[in-house]
Amino acid sequence: MSYRFIPSEEDKLKIINLYNSGVNCPEIGDMYNVWSHTIVAFLKRNNIRIRTKSERGRKYSCDEHFFDNIDTEAKAYFFGLLFADGCNRKRDVNISLQEGDVKVLYNIKELVQPDKPLYYTDRSKNYVNNKNFYTLNIQSKHMCNILNDYGLTPRKSLTKKFPQIILDSNEDIQRHFIRGYFDGNGYISVNYANNNNKYAQCAVGFSSSKEFCNGLLKIFTYILNDEYTPIIRSEREDNQGIYSISLYKKFYCKMFLNWIYYNANFYIDRKFEKYTQFINTY
Repeated sequence: MSYRFIPSEEDKLKIINLYNSGVNCPEIGDMYNVWSHTIVAFLKRNNIRIRTKSERGRKYSCDEHFFDNIDTEAKAYFFGLLFADGCNRKRDVNISLQEGDVKVLYNIKELVQPDKPLYYTDRSKNYVNNKNFYTLNIQSKHMCNILNDYGLTPRKSLTKKFPQIILDSNEDIQRHFIRGYFDGNGYISVNYANNNNKYAQCAVGFSSSKEFCNGLLKIFTYILNDEYTPIIRSEREDNQGIYSISLYKKFYCKMFLNWIYYNANFYIDRKFEKYTQFINTY
């Protein structure tokens, strides 16, 4: 290969356009019979930002700044869903949902990295009664760092706290985040005592760490106007690990569910169907 590289004005423009379109430096170097570091030096002299190692290894385009500001319904909802079921592995973020819930993964995929397919895992051959699932994997060290700063840390399950960025946000951002978390770690339970549903018992709740439940309690207290205090209890006898926070009175369950689902555009269908069934009953 040649060590001297003096491109024409036409070649300069072509090289910059090639690089900006996604062609890497070794490929461009092959085109001009020069080393890749020669192309890197040329780009730097022309004030072109060189892609990071993470970006160079990424096959698909990605809006890695998607979560830099949690200021829309989509960002708040998907942050909540990731906070419940996602995994931050420092260089990539991934979340897996059962096959029937895949619509929300397609929703976020279209916003963050539309060209990258979801990964499908067929468990029917090896695991009886287990459901197949899809996985969304986002490779971005920048996104991992941002989410880590918000509290979505590696091995978060027993140590996570309610994100301060959500506590400091407006009510709409809070309810969209909570709906996302509800779709991952929340439940609606209704037990009917007779055919008229007159004595039906119901519960709406979440499972998480004690610190996260205490954060939810602050928002619940505001939403329910201090009229009713949800119950926080440990799911283990030693009071270590998983806790739950629950609402039990029908009136307050309905108030809370109407609050998180009001004008919602993003949700898991099976949870939404259970919500509408519950609302239609009362």
